[in-house]
Amino acid sequence: MAKFGMSLCTLGMAAEFRGKVAVNSLWPITAIDTAAVRFALGGDAMAADCRSPEILADAAYAILSRPVADCSGNFFIDEEVLRAEGKADFSAYAPHAGDKPLQGDFFVRTPSSIARRRGSSAGSDGRPRAGGSRPSAPSRGRVAGGCFTAAVTAAR
Repeated sequence: MAKFGMSLCTLGMAAEFRGKVAVNSLWPITAIDTAAVRFALGGDAMAADCRSPEILADAAYAILSRPVADCSGNFFIDEEVLRAEGKADFSAYAPHAGDKPLQGDFFVRTPSSIARRRGSSAGSDGRPRAGGSRPSAPSRGRVAGGCFTAAVTAAR
């Protein structure tokens, strides 16, 4: 299912279950080191340009901790969620990247001007550094693995 389809499912289920269950979508701003990325997109070299899946777990936990009535039908970006929670250092999620740019997610595009406005450490190409920032679209010819996590919270 493409992200557009996932978005429609999120909106539809959020409306259908309003007040009972919260339904949100969560996407990474960078490529995520998964078995699929290692197998199909470049092995260890590509994995070194990715963040670990733990960033999505931490962002999902932050979303799942929010009240159902206040948080449903949203589309979240992992780094934005964690920044809102007060996290500023993302280097633990990309321990092998050092200071080199991370691979941006294939489907989530962010202008590098936003990264500069937020005081990020993005490189001149707009791609995030391991310590955290916001990338522009990945360069042509490089494909990053997309990742989707549905965050569903039952009413408490």
